[in-house]
Amino acid sequence: LIEYSALLDVDFSASGSGLINILANESALRNGFDSITAIHALEDNLVVFLKDSIVIWDNPEDPTALTMIKTVQGVGCIARDSVQQIGNDLVFLSRDGLRSLRKSLVEANFGLTDLSRPVRTQFLIDVANKEDAIKSAYYSEDGIYILLIPGGSSGKCYVFDFKRRFEDGMPRVTTWSAPHWNSLYYHQGDLFVGHNDRIGTYSGYFDHSGSDNEVPYKMEYLSLNVDFDTPRLKMLKRFNMIVQGSPN
Repeated sequence: LIEYSALLDVDFSASGSGLINILANESALRNGFDSITAIHALEDNLVVFLKDSIVIWDNPEDPTALTMIKTVQGVGCIARDSVQQIGNDLVFLSRDGLRSLRKSLVEANFGLTDLSRPVRTQFLIDVANKEDAIKSAYYSEDGIYILLIPGGSSGKCYVFDFKRRFEDGMPRVTTWSAPHWNSLYYHQGDLFVGHNDRIGTYSGYFDHSGSDNEVPYKMEYLSLNVDFDTPRLKMLKRFNMIVQGSPN
């Protein structure tokens, strides 16, 4: 059930309050039952995320006249705070990876919407059994979606770059170490990071700070085995690198 109220009706008792019974139409759910994890607006629709289903309603301005217009079975959201709006899409964490709602509604093959495909195996290992702790934010200035997996000193962020995609449309993915981070929040151009005993902002991420002192960082690169079109054993001893970027 989803309970709603009129504006400023804190105890849901005034005129205009009521309930939406998601289970009233069991055929909309994968197995006739499910658990609501999140609700979100998308354009002129109300989207209800369940763990294994998604239900989209029309006419949310009048809750008494809601109309179910679309259901998605077998795909749902397992982490409430993973839902973020990116343009006209809603990005969310499902049981089998990070997905886009818009593509899930359009593509017949839901596998095409697995935004975490480039890192899927390790990604699913890292998020397993941590659904309630997961937080996220979309930093529109850089076009990055950040999914935080709190874990004390071993906390980690998966960062999905929606501005610099692969040729097949998948976002590029990297990870950040996030020791003792426990929350993320975006507001008016600033990304706030909650720590155990402080709040900080996302900054200092350029490899040059504007002074004469460059900011060093460590890079690790792993590749597949390469035989260089020869049956002989080859070992890479030297290579040239082209780095794309800007001085800012």
